[in-house]
Amino acid sequence: NILIRYKSKDQNSDTEDIKRMEKSKTRLVEEYNSNFLEHLVTMRENTLETSNHNMLTGSEEP
Repeated sequence: NILIRYKSKDQNSDTEDIKRMEKSKTRLVEEYNSNFLEHLVTMRENTLETSNHNMLTGSEEP
């Protein structure tokens, strides 16, 4: 009887661990996506600045 109770407690804590890991994974994915979007926006801004600079100066530097 004690063994059964112990086992069910274990399964319960496994479920809690899984929930915690899922939350943590979700947070990591959201953080990654947010950083990646920020990176894309920065790259786009840099590209636009370079394009504007090239149009103003007539240069073709990358």
